[in-house]
Amino acid sequence: MTGWLWMESSRGLRSRSAGKMSGRFAPVFLLGLAAISPCALAQVPTITSITPNTVTAGGPAFTLTLTGTNYSGTSTVSVNGTALVPSSATATQLLATVPAQLITTAGQLPIQVINRAATGGPLPSNTVTLTVGPPAPAPILISAAPGFPVRGESQVQMTLVGANFRPGATVVISPPLASLSASTGSTQAADVRVLSVKLVNSGLMTARIDVSPTAVCARLTC
Repeated sequence: MTGWLWMESSRGLRSRSAGKMSGRFAPVFLLGLAAISPCALAQVPTITSITPNTVTAGGPAFTLTLTGTNYSGTSTVSVNGTALVPSSATATQLLATVPAQLITTAGQLPIQVINRAATGGPLPSNTVTLTVGPPAPAPILISAAPGFPVRGESQVQMTLVGANFRPGATVVISPPLASLSASTGSTQAADVRVLSVKLVNSGLMTARIDVSPTAVCARLTC
């Protein structure tokens, strides 16, 4: 076996020699390899993609999936400088929950994966961008028909016409109110039950409702 061998004298001076290594030098050579083995060093992570890569400002917390290489159980995810601990980690995928307070305004957020080396500083990945889009416009309800369901009716289909209807939209039928301005859009009447909602398009929805036999007459025909 031929190669270079570094040796250190008792005076701290170093020299090297080339040629065949004798048996007594082989252990020194092997120990040197073990000390500098790449396996003992942390690796620089890379990001190939993130999902989702676009979210809406003001939206709820969500799970960010990062796909790439050289991830480990000690990797962290940096979102615009905020370190997040992944909820799941493999060598090629990380899952991290991004809190709602990090996406309150529209903009571009830098995303990185950080590996922690056994010695030395952190090892950051390449940077990818998470786009935070402007808030979606609020839905507008123009009409709802029939406007006066009858007490005790079931499976009544209502047609709602408006604008900015989106997937996941809900229908809330409030209890009697002094005025429309008093509605919070979150209090559902106890005597009218919304069974299902179907989004036809951004301006049309249908809803099926059940009306209690004891529904308040002030709001419904008797």
